[in-house]
Amino acid sequence: MLELLAKIITDTGLQAVGWGAMKAVSFGRYRGFQPEDVVLEATVGFITLAVVGYGVYRWVLWI
Repeated sequence: MLELLAKIITDTGLQAVGWGAMKAVSFGRYRGFQPEDVVLEATVGFITLAVVGYGVYRWVLWI
């Protein structure tokens, strides 16, 4: 059950965020969603969400 949930989160959420981040960084030249890029996109997605989440957390504390 947890494996299925992790697979869904990785394949849809984190991978989509990673794809968007890679697309933004490469100014739209990144093709993405190749079978070998799943781990890279999910990792970039996780890092992006972590950085944005931390930034929002710090911003809320600053207010």
